[in-house]
Amino acid sequence: MAFLCPDCSNPSLKIIKSLECSPDAVWDEVSLQIILCSKCGFEGAALYRESRRGASETAYHTGFRLSEENLGMVRYAVQSGNPLDYNELFREGGGKNFPNFEIEYRPGDEE
Repeated sequence: MAFLCPDCSNPSLKIIKSLECSPDAVWDEVSLQIILCSKCGFEGAALYRESRRGASETAYHTGFRLSEENLGMVRYAVQSGNPLDYNELFREGGGKNFPNFEIEYRPGDEE
């Protein structure tokens, strides 16, 4: 499945690795993901959240532009199977969130 890259706008952004996290009070499904563009080399992280409570289903798939340090922590969390506090991975030193973008599916470089 290919997604639209936020840097080059090509449908070449892919989920390289994913870690299922525990559900919480709001979300039934939470996945921490490493994303990479095969065209321009953009690398970031994503968070997929889905709730199936009540009469409707809600899902959010958000990408993040992280510092190299935070991206390294996401890589470690996903590869080791330890999700840590994924909300903290997406915050800069002052508690401000890193820039984010909506992950958009686009047919494209399917492999």
